[in-house]
Amino acid sequence: MRSLIVLASVVVIAASAANCADVPGEANSIGSIAPSVLAAPPSTGATLTVTATGGKKGKPGAADPTPDLAYRMVIDDGNGVPNYGETIAIDVLTAQTWNQIDVTCYQNGVAVFGSARTVDYQYPIRLQSAMWTGGAADCTADLIAWGQKAPIASLPITVLE
Repeated sequence: MRSLIVLASVVVIAASAANCADVPGEANSIGSIAPSVLAAPPSTGATLTVTATGGKKGKPGAADPTPDLAYRMVIDDGNGVPNYGETIAIDVLTAQTWNQIDVTCYQNGVAVFGSARTVDYQYPIRLQSAMWTGGAADCTADLIAWGQKAPIASLPITVLE
C-alpha cells in the first residue's frame, strides 16, 4: 500500500512539472524527445547513455549488494555541478533488477519537482518545473524496483541557483 501512495505522489508531482507538459517549442516537450535521445540543439551532439550492467562475482543469481548511481551533466553552464534550469542524466551501474528512477526536489521542505524515468524510457532531466521557478533545491534520485518497499539505492543531488 505504501508503494502505491508513493507512486501516486510521484505521479501528482510529475503531472505538475513543466517538463511533463507537451508544449511545442518548450524544453522537454514530448514532441521533441525520444528514448535515449537528448532534446537539445543538434550542435551539442549529446546523447543519453544509461549503463545497467556490472555486478559482483559470486553465487549465480546473487544480487549486486551495492548499486551505483551517479548524475552526469548533460547541459551545463561550465561549473560541473547542477544548477537550476540545467539538464542532468542519472547513470545506473548494477546487476539488480530495477524499473524506474525517481528524482524529487525540495525547497524549504516543499516538493517542487518530480520526475520518473523507466528502464524503457529514459531521457535527460531538466531541473525546473512550474512549481520550481528558481533557486537552489535539495534533490534525491531513487532507484526503484517495483514491488519493493524501499529504494534499491538513493543519490542526494544538491542543485545550486
